[in-house]
Amino acid sequence: MTWDEIYERAEDCGYGSDELTAKDEARWQVRNLVLEKENVDIENAECPEDEVDYYAGLWNVRFDENGNIKCYEIC
Repeated sequence: MTWDEIYERAEDCGYGSDELTAKDEARWQVRNLVLEKENVDIENAECPEDEVDYYAGLWNVRFDENGNIKCYEIC
């Protein structure tokens, strides 16, 4: 799954839903990947989810249905 697919699944879902939990997990994992590779904490950005979208697209990050990173490509 892409970040967009994870994000869209979570729209309009309530607190504690599996879809929202998966989105939060995906965001957390992308944050940690960016910290590891770029030494940048995207949580300090004005809109962290835009940063997740940017890096997930840039690195072609793919997730499983639970929001875990399955693969990525850093060029």
